[in-house]
Parts: sequence; C-alpha cells; structure tokens
Amino acid sequence: MLLDQSGESLAELRRAYSNLSEDSESASPQDWWRATRTGIKELLRRAGVEAGVIRAVGVTGVTEGAVLIGTEGQILTPTSLGASESGQHGLSMLAERIGLRNLHNLTGRHARSATLLPKFLDQSEQYPRVSHELHAVLQPPEFLRFRLTGALATDPSCACQSLLFSARSRTWSKQVLNHLSIDPILLPQVVSAGAIIGRVTDTAARESGLQMGTPVIAGANQQVATAIAVGADTCGDLLLDLGETGTALCLDASYHRGKGHIDTGCFGDLWTLEARGVSPTTGINWLMDTVMPAEVQQARRRKRDPLDHLAEIAAETQPGADGLLFISPESGPASGFIGLRPDHERGHLVRAVFEAGALSVRTLVDELAELRVKPQRLMLTGPGSANPLWCQMVADATEQTVRAFPQDAMAARGVATLAAVASGAFKNLDKALAKGVKSTATLKPRKAATETYHRLRPRRAAIISALDNGAPELTSTAAPAS
Repeated sequence: MLLDQSGESLAELRRAYSNLSEDSESASPQDWWRATRTGIKELLRRAGVEAGVIRAVGVTGVTEGAVLIGTEGQILTPTSLGASESGQHGLSMLAERIGLRNLHNLTGRHARSATLLPKFLDQSEQYPRVSHELHAVLQPPEFLRFRLTGALATDPSCACQSLLFSARSRTWSKQVLNHLSIDPILLPQVVSAGAIIGRVTDTAARESGLQMGTPVIAGANQQVATAIAVGADTCGDLLLDLGETGTALCLDASYHRGKGHIDTGCFGDLWTLEARGVSPTTGINWLMDTVMPAEVQQARRRKRDPLDHLAEIAAETQPGADGLLFISPESGPASGFIGLRPDHERGHLVRAVFEAGALSVRTLVDELAELRVKPQRLMLTGPGSANPLWCQMVADATEQTVRAFPQDAMAARGVATLAAVASGAFKNLDKALAKGVKSTATLKPRKAATETYHRLRPRRAAIISALDNGAPELTSTAAPAS
C-alpha cells in the first residue's frame, strides 16, 4: 500500500508466492522477497510515483515461521508458514527441555507449532551442520526488512510472537535462551515500532525499484499494525478480526499473564492481551462450501459478497435461532449444531453460525473481566466487519457499541502510517491517525436481542464444557461442522 501525506491510499496490490512443491509444506523465503520486490515496482508504476518521493517504508506480516540466515546472508534451510509437522516436533522438544507451562510463565505466551521457536529447534535437529554457518534466526517480516536494509532488527510486538521474548521485561528471555542453549547474538535487535532500523541498500534498490537510502522502520506484527490503522491506542481498546482467523487484541496499562487461551504481548508503552479463533469464518465457510454452494456461486457471479447473501437468510429468523446453537471447531475438540429439530430451516442454521461468532466474542470479554480488564471500545475489522448483521450481533452479545472498519489491507496501512510519522510527514502518531481511516458504521446493542443472548450464554458454556469432557449424550447430537 502506498499512502500520501493526507493518509489516502494511492495504490494497493497483492502478490502471490508459492510453496517449493505442491506436496511440501515448506516454502522458500526467497519467494516472499520476490513477491515483495516485484510488488513494490508494480505499486510505484500503478501510482505513477517516482521512487525518490517515497519518504519511508514499513513492513508487516505473519510471524509464523523461522528463517535461518547464514554468515553471507544466505538462507540455510526451507521453512514453512503456519502450523506444521516441523513445529509439532519442535513443541515436543520444548515440552521435554523446558516445559510448556514454564515457557508460558517466562514469556506470557502459549506454545504453538506455528511459531518461530519450535520450528527453529526442529530445523536445528534436522540440519545439524547449519550451526556452523548460522548468523541469525528471523521471523518472516524481519527477513523482508533484512533484505531491504541488511539490518537485523525487530519490534516488541513481533519479538513476542517468537516464544523467546519476555513480554513483561520487554527483552529477550535469558531464562529461555539459557534453557535451550541459544546464543542471543543470533536474534535481531529489538527497537520501537517506529524506529528507523536502516536504509534501502543498493542491491535492494535495484531489485525493488525503491531509491537507495530510503528509510525503513521496524514496523509491527499484523495485529498491532491493524490496531494502529484503526486508532486503537488506548487502554481498554479491543480490536477484533471478524472472520479469517478471528484474532483479538485488547490494550491495557498493566502486565497480565495470559489466562486460558489468552496471550500477552507489547504495544508501545502498553501491553496487549491477545486471543485467536475468537470469531472466525470456519462455520460460515462450511455453510458456503457444503450447504449452499450453488447460491454462493450465484451471488459471486452477480458480484455480490456471499456474506451479504447469508445475512439476508439469517435475518429471516429471530435472535437465538429458535433454540439452535452452533459450537464452532475453535471452541473445543467437538463441534456442530446442538438442538437441531425438523422444523429448523436454513435461516436457523445460518443465524446460529453467525451467533456462534458473536457469543465467542462475549466469552472473550468475560475472560478479560476475570483479569480485571474491561474493554471500553470495541473495533471490528476483517471480512465480517462489512456485514451489518454480524456486527450488530456482536454489539448485542457484548452489550457494547461497536465500530466497524471494513477496509482492506489494514495492517499495511498501519505500518505505512508509522513510516509516515518516522519520516516527519506527521508530527506524531495522533496527528497521522486523525488523517487516517474512519469507521463506516457504529452499532449499538438492542435490548431484546441482548436479553436473548444473555439467556443463551450459560447454556452454551455448559454445552462446550460437556463436549470438552466427552459427554456422550451431547457428543451424539453434534453434527460435525468441519
């Protein structure tokens, strides 16, 4: 994304990258760089902008990978994005060598197979000779910054994702590094998100079309970059990606060790409480792919968002879906429809799936309350934020006013805004955000629907608890949703 000094987007585009092979979960980080450098060239061409007018560059992206860099800057091993067998093996190694609960206490985060540390441990075991050439261990956004500048740097929000960083002390965890015999010299320097880490090198300039010497900032991870774009920068701000992976981020001035599925991270002078799978599109995708594929295809041919079509169907039924509940796969080991009767129609199915996402958000709000964190502003992004019915359900279920930000590429906008401040285009971040994106809708809770969801919540919690414990009488009534 290319922003001008008024905060308007001049051009946006996407570039695809491929795996090494169709049968492999691994990918080449060089493919990410190839997509980046060709994308920058095309972005400048589309906007009709000369490279010399670019004031600064920000980079964000998913942090779910480990890139091992050699002394000559070469990539030493294949890598993967997201959950993988490599990461699962690394998790087993972590459980044996340090203990997952101990790791959570030291870092504030739950160990997941997608993250840098388990993948690095697995790659170190698979490729033992790599240790002789190893110069740095980076996450994907850090690798792209390295290719642009030659600098090894990151920000606290990205560092937290690695499982090697203490969110509480905001430093690489000496205890974790010592437990695993990892030399801290292999890790990038941690600086603030808006700090200039280096400048575009001659080689990167030739490959990307940028001007040599253009400043590059540390940037931030996707969630924090999106938070910046929507102006979530105050204690009590809760940002939710409505759809896709259903990530959530809440800001607070105090450190809280994550509870349940909640992780702790950093954002400027504040701490973040983060969760995944809060309100994803898993159930909606199942409906579109399995129950109503023909209607979805017809909507797409008419250039309509399939979510809008589903919302029209869901609107045919009242809040509560006449007693039908959907338990999403992210809620536990079992999922499906509970209370399905012959008189239920497709509108009940669709509404129940939408409501599952809204009620999941309410569960997160209650879990935050247990940590003495009370969300004050609820902001929605992602595919679902463009759907008024789904947003209204979230407002009703949480009993809070919500603001919707359905614009695309919000994370890119966030780091571009940080770069604008670093370059001096804006005096400070507040000035930049005043020029930035605005919410397109504000929805307030409706009393009748709020009362309905209030009655549903304890039933839903009891069902999820029973399914978690393998209650046969409930498991047998759950039609698998994925």
